[in-house]
Amino acid sequence: MRGLLLACALCLLPALASAGEPGAHEKRAKEHAAADRYDLAVEAFAQQYAETGEPHLLLYIAECHRTLYRKLALENHLREARRYYVLYLEKEQEGERATRARALLSVVEVELRRLEVAARPPPAPVLTPAPAPRSPLVPPAPSAPAEPVVRRWWPWLAIGAAVISGATLTVLLLRSDGGGVDLPRGDFPMMRF
Repeated sequence: MRGLLLACALCLLPALASAGEPGAHEKRAKEHAAADRYDLAVEAFAQQYAETGEPHLLLYIAECHRTLYRKLALENHLREARRYYVLYLEKEQEGERATRARALLSVVEVELRRLEVAARPPPAPVLTPAPAPRSPLVPPAPSAPAEPVVRRWWPWLAIGAAVISGATLTVLLLRSDGGGVDLPRGDFPMMRF
């Protein structure tokens, strides 16, 4: 039994020793990314992930797709970046990388919503029918008859003011107690006051 455990430990020792070191594909992917060849970096990171299944590689793939979107403005790269961020967060929920992945995922989703809104067609304009052109042979429709003057308020106000003013003036001039208006007396040729 001890021999079996020792054999298993010896078989796993190389795998445990290289767990912290990047693999050949990951090294090559980082070289491609440093040279701005992100499409090749995505392929190399994907090969390394297929071999090892290490979740941090999903984050690298997502970052490469996001960078490709920024460079090429192709929406499919943004969608792939979202997909890989989600895959990474399904495998790793805790830690600094997961926090960063959540923040970047929210940025990607906002950008995708902005693209969806921009891609929608504008609303159709509301069309109102134009008025029919008038023919010179057809007379215009008669307008409503004007209201007669006697049915309006302002002429009656003027008449009432004139009547009251005249009555007041007559009463003042014809008062017998002498409280009326004193007119100057004097000799004016041909008129006497």
